[in-house]
Amino acid sequence: MAVVGLRDAAWQQAKIGAETLLDSLTRTLARDFELYGLSLQAVADRLSDPILEDVSPQVRHLALFDRAATASGYGAIFVLDAQGDAFLDSGSLVSRRVNGADRAYFQVHRDSDVGLFVGRPWRTRISGREMIPMSRRFSYADGTFAGVVVGAIELAYFEAVFARLNRNLNLKITVLFHGGSAITSGQVPAQYPVADPLDAQTLSAIAKAEHITLISSVAGAEALHVAHRVGTLPMHVVVSVPIGTINSAWQGRAIALVSIVGTLAIALLCLLQLLRGELRRRAAAEAELAALALTDALTGIPNRRHFDRKLAELESVSLHEPCALALIDVDRFKAFNDHSGHPAGDLVLKAVGADLAKCAARAGGIAFRIGGEEFAVVLTGVEEACAQKVAHACRESIEALALPHALSPLGIVTVSVGLLYADRRPMMAQTEWLSLADAALYEAKRGGRNQVRTIDNVAGKTETSRASSRLIAPEELLSA
Repeated sequence: MAVVGLRDAAWQQAKIGAETLLDSLTRTLARDFELYGLSLQAVADRLSDPILEDVSPQVRHLALFDRAATASGYGAIFVLDAQGDAFLDSGSLVSRRVNGADRAYFQVHRDSDVGLFVGRPWRTRISGREMIPMSRRFSYADGTFAGVVVGAIELAYFEAVFARLNRNLNLKITVLFHGGSAITSGQVPAQYPVADPLDAQTLSAIAKAEHITLISSVAGAEALHVAHRVGTLPMHVVVSVPIGTINSAWQGRAIALVSIVGTLAIALLCLLQLLRGELRRRAAAEAELAALALTDALTGIPNRRHFDRKLAELESVSLHEPCALALIDVDRFKAFNDHSGHPAGDLVLKAVGADLAKCAARAGGIAFRIGGEEFAVVLTGVEEACAQKVAHACRESIEALALPHALSPLGIVTVSVGLLYADRRPMMAQTEWLSLADAALYEAKRGGRNQVRTIDNVAGKTETSRASSRLIAPEELLSA
């Protein structure tokens, strides 16, 4: 049963692989042909636009032909009149001399509108390259035949698509055009050939079906063929897998499996269990280290590294929602440390950090300790009034803690806040954000501390949240 399972699995895998590749190929071809067809339709529609009658040739050329006309793998788009002579050319302002009256892509539209026509491969008279012609009819206002818009896709385009999507050297790809032409790509092992061209019976079966899977055997060349029609286009894509490669995939394993399957299963289970445990431990350790790297050890709130990342997001991601940055500094903290000692200072920083985190979280923001006695709050998606309210709440909340500070005029710990609000978030560097917010904080210190100052990031003006009590001399700022 195990051997049968291996055989069935190999065949199933071959079918799935062929189906997957085939699905990717048909989707890609159908999409690209549709887009190119829409480009042709756009030209046909715009030809009757009266706006283009009085414009210059350059403007008309730009209006008629989009980027598809110059994309890699696509030929030029020509507009032919009712006699088949080209009078517009996407490759030149002055159309090259081309007549397609004898071509199928022109004749098929002469008596009726058949929509998008996709022809068999032919060699173009202009470049000599093999191409697939595509054309659409355009008519006069009374419905009579006015000409065709014709473009082409190079056969090299198919090779590029096949090379990009097919990574399996054991597969062969064929594009069958209704009418007999074919494009073949891919190399299969010499010991497992695939008939080329496909036999008449196989071709007939494929042409009649939208989707078919079959096996053919011609002169000893056995192959599994899976074919899909490309949308509504007159072509099928066929993926062929040599049966020899399918069998070789399971027969060797079947021989070895008989002797080692039991031992291998046990060893594999043990290995997987060990690996799972190791991966869990590593993931847990990495998560813990990542959290520690972004957390301030003293206060337990996000640290400067986390803050820099947040500013980088605001710098690199262009969002329409408003945002605000508040820089918060504990007033006269150096004097507090000198008077009360660093252990007491650490307790103050812990209390301030915890309180700021609560205030920021209530508004959906984040509080950071960015150095020493300096903190920051980042808010996104808030109105200016809300940002002002949060900044005031932070200052008032710290004041309400009533932490003793012998060298403060109020006798308690207070903070100064510099607020930067951006309602359309200009693309500024981190240094600009910090510089503007720091300027507002500087004004808060100069204005007497224990207050909120806001800077207008557009006009560069500052405004205070309450009347300043006094000005601070520059030398006093050093001990702020």
